[in-house]
Amino acid sequence: MSKLLSCAIALFIPILILPSPSLARNKTDNVQFFCGRVNQDGKIIPTTQAVSSGTVEPVSLILWQYTPPQGMTNQQRCETVSKRFQVAWDRGTFDKLIVGIDKKTGMGIVCAVPYAEKECTRSHLLFNVSSGRDTEEVRDSLRNAISGPGKGGPQSQSSGENEIDTRLLRDRLKNR
Repeated sequence: MSKLLSCAIALFIPILILPSPSLARNKTDNVQFFCGRVNQDGKIIPTTQAVSSGTVEPVSLILWQYTPPQGMTNQQRCETVSKRFQVAWDRGTFDKLIVGIDKKTGMGIVCAVPYAEKECTRSHLLFNVSSGRDTEEVRDSLRNAISGPGKGGPQSQSSGENEIDTRLLRDRLKNR
């Protein structure tokens, strides 16, 4: 009986300690998000960017050039949001980007969520959309920045699908 129990335990232990596909993917892709700087018309703008091992040039995702909320500077907002991108990536919840409305404030928000999620909530928040900005416009600009040259540029905080599959970013980083 104890041999049978030992065999049963030995068969199930490897299943329990295997990493999830999302975690394995993230470690393999080794994507890093950071607050870099972009020179636009002679003005240096804090920019949320992404790189992966082997990437020669970072992908610029968000140019922080509008008046930030809550008394933050654009540099502080860039650093905060870049860290949130990294945390979502490291957690394995960076499968798709979606937009929504914060139920408390009524402001637009952008979230990183796993494939199974359908709703953008504060628990998956990447950033609040600047007051006066259209969430769909911001989403479409992000899609263009993630898709790459010829398909748009970095979003500078149209309408389309609500979700952005982040495999586009992984593919773009691999091909840079």
